[in-house]
Amino acid sequence: MRKDGYGWVLSGLLLALALWGAQALAHSDEYFDSKPAPHGGRVRMAGPLHLEVLATESELRLYVTDHLEQPLPTLGGRAMLRVAGTERSVSLAPAGENLFSARLDESLPGDAEWVVFVEMKDTPAQSARYAPPKTLPSAPAGDPRHGHHH
Repeated sequence: MRKDGYGWVLSGLLLALALWGAQALAHSDEYFDSKPAPHGGRVRMAGPLHLEVLATESELRLYVTDHLEQPLPTLGGRAMLRVAGTERSVSLAPAGENLFSARLDESLPGDAEWVVFVEMKDTPAQSARYAPPKTLPSAPAGDPRHGHHH
């Protein structure tokens, strides 16, 4: 190591780059898909926001948190989900502390890509893509509805 201090600076820079790389990996789609979402939906990162989408047959919910998973207020914000490749879109309204929601007349196609657009009161507009899941959820092996193994 050099005695003029540059070795420490270089070591610090390398450590910062390694930590930044780990942080970037921690926010990848694969990372979010590998752990359960707080409300059972799917999470994506959009700029400074974490967006969790949860769709049932009759309702669409979008939860908004920061990078530390702290709720962000949706009052004064706007959100929309668009089904990619179609003309179908759903506008969501603020519906709670960190929630946007909308009633659905029909369920959203689970095999299509969704794009969510969010504009928060004090944050520039952001968007996130939700590709169709690679695998569909299935019943656990011990569940009698699972049937026999193939």
